[in-house]
Amino acid sequence: MKKRFFAFIDILGFERLCQTEPDKVSRILKKFVSSQSHFFQGEQSDYGMIYFSDTIIIYYKHHSQDQLYLMDVCHIAHKLTIDMLSMDVPVRGVINYGELNIEPNNQTGMELFWGREVDPLFKPLIGQF
Repeated sequence: MKKRFFAFIDILGFERLCQTEPDKVSRILKKFVSSQSHFFQGEQSDYGMIYFSDTIIIYYKHHSQDQLYLMDVCHIAHKLTIDMLSMDVPVRGVINYGELNIEPNNQTGMELFWGREVDPLFKPLIGQF
């Protein structure tokens, strides 16, 4: 498995939000979509974002140790964190360099991902926020 830079952002209290503030959940998801279109310009982008339930994964599509890509992943994670905090949505996260496999599923249009460092609480190698 090859390694890459990636970040996990976890929305804290998401279950409660789904139960008590479904309109806010809708605004959060719309913010993800808007951020995705801002930072990730289609197939030409070097970065990708996967979100499911209360988790966002931001990743560099290629395998590199170049610190420039680390800074970009940090910038995108920072922007999303500020967006969430401005909506009074607490988050936590990790930025990592490790094994994260991402494969497109052409039948569904979804991306499949797995790797040893997929669990956001698994020994962050770079830092937590």
